[in-house]
Amino acid sequence: MAFVPSTLDLALPSLFKLAFSKLPNVEYTAHSLSVPGITLPEIRVPTPLLNYPTFGDKLNFDPFTINFLVQSDLSNYVEIQNWMTGLGKPQSTEQHRLYKATNTLVSDATLLILSNKYNPLQIIRFKDCFPTALGALSYDSQITTATPLSVDATFSYSFYTIESVI
Repeated sequence: MAFVPSTLDLALPSLFKLAFSKLPNVEYTAHSLSVPGITLPEIRVPTPLLNYPTFGDKLNFDPFTINFLVQSDLSNYVEIQNWMTGLGKPQSTEQHRLYKATNTLVSDATLLILSNKYNPLQIIRFKDCFPTALGALSYDSQITTATPLSVDATFSYSFYTIESVI
C-alpha cells in the first residue's frame, strides 16, 4: 500500500523573493532562479583487495544563477556590471582601490520561499556572494510584441543554508 501524507502542500516554483544587500534594484525584478546543487565528492580508500568508496570532507556548491528583468534605464544591470568592474579592475588597480574604499566586495543574499498565501516558509541564505558572469543585453528590432528584456547573472558564494520559518 502506498504512503499517503496527512497533508499535501506542494512547493510552487513561482513563489519566491530574492534580495541582495548590495543590489536593491535586482530584488523585485528577479524573474527565475535555481537553488544550486551540492556535491560531496567521494574518496577512494585503497586496500590490498579493493579501493572502496567513502564520503569526502569538502562540499562543492554549484554557482547561483538568476534571470532578472532589465529595467528600462538599465539600473539593475549597471549595478551588477559596476560591481564586476570594481572587482575585476579592467582599467587600473586604482579603479579597484577606489571601489574597495567605498563598497563591500561581497554581499549576502536572501531567498524567501513563499507559501501559496505568500507567507515565508523557508529562508535560503547565501553567504559572501560575488558576480562571476553577467549575460549580454540582446536587442532585436524584429520583435513585434512588447517582451521585457531579461538577462542571466551568475554568482559564486561561500555556502548557503536553508532555515525553516515555521
